[in-house]
Order: sequence, then C-alpha cells, then structure tokens
Amino acid sequence: MVTGNVKFYYEQKYTASFKETFCGKFNIPSNHYILGFTTQPHQTNDKLEKWIEEIPNNLPITIIVKKHRLDQYKYPSINKKINVRILSSNYPLYDFLYNINGLMTIASTTAFEAALLGKPLLILQPIIPYNYVLSNNQNNAFFAQAKAGEVIESAKDLIQVVTKITTDPSFIDDLKRKGNKFLAEAHVPVDQTPILAKKKIEEIILKHL
Repeated sequence: MVTGNVKFYYEQKYTASFKETFCGKFNIPSNHYILGFTTQPHQTNDKLEKWIEEIPNNLPITIIVKKHRLDQYKYPSINKKINVRILSSNYPLYDFLYNINGLMTIASTTAFEAALLGKPLLILQPIIPYNYVLSNNQNNAFFAQAKAGEVIESAKDLIQVVTKITTDPSFIDDLKRKGNKFLAEAHVPVDQTPILAKKKIEEIILKHL
C-alpha cells in the first residue's frame, strides 16, 4: 500500500512565516522571483557555486540557499553576492519552501515537498565524481530521469533558464505542469496519507494479535 509521507502531510499544512515578513527579513526586493537552492553534502558544491555566481546581478531574481545539515561548504564566492542569501541548515524548511517561487536542487527530497506545494523545479546535474558513500548509484539523477523539472547541466543552462523564468510566465507554467506530471507518475499521495497510514498500521497490528 502506498500511503505517502506523513511528515509531508503535516508540515505542508503549517507555516510560521508570511511572504512580506520573509522578504523584509532577508531584504528581498518585492519584484524579485525567489529561487531556492537546497544543497547536499556533495564535493561538487564549489562547481554549483560558480554556476550561481555567473547569474547576472541585473536579473530580478534572488537565490536563497538552504544548506543541508551535513553541507560544510562555506560558499565564499556567493556569500556576499547581491542577489544571494544563505540560510543556516536549521532554518525551518517549510518557511523556506512556502516563501520561494521555485526550487533548484540535485536530488534532495525537498524536490518532492516543493512540487507538492506547486513550486517549479530546476534539476541541477553537474558531473559528480564517484564516492562510495555520497555518490555510488543513480540517485543523483532521479529527478532528471523522471523529468520532474528543467534539467540544468552547466552555468550557461542555468543563466538561460533563470532569464526565461524572469521574462516568460508561460515557461513557469510549463515547469509546474512537469512537476504535476512527475507527482502523478511517482504516486505521491498526500491528502489521504494519515488515513492510509493508520489503516495499514491497524492491519499489521491485527495480524499479530
């Protein structure tokens, strides 16, 4: 039985933040598209930083970097970039997800959560060297292979897509449709998750009485 994720169900129902408060707190211009980036503890984070660094400052976009709790990289090149804000790893995830307009990541499960909130996805696909712990299978290509969003393979790709996001509303609609199609094909139920989970737990308990 596919129940969905109970955490997704309850977390997406609540947020302690509002958009105006969020933008004020991080000094984000009201006309900016807010693009989130959830990091992972990869040895390619310096490469992704260079991609972000190349995004022109004159585009109406702010990048919000939400660090993974195991990501120790300091992002020195973009830390003071005018259109980048870096959050600590313990910043509330759903305050972040609710207030961004879109999300980019390699393969973080936050892509599921963002898609469930209707946020379009940019799937970053740098070349990731083999690592027997962090990169030993095809997990890092999951969202790209599933066509959950726009696949980005270079800084040039990222600049082109970010420019399109800020100039072409229909492109954002296309990205949202990709996300919805991905969720439908991935069978990620949420609305009935607590009921389904409760039913399954009861079945397991009854079998062992």
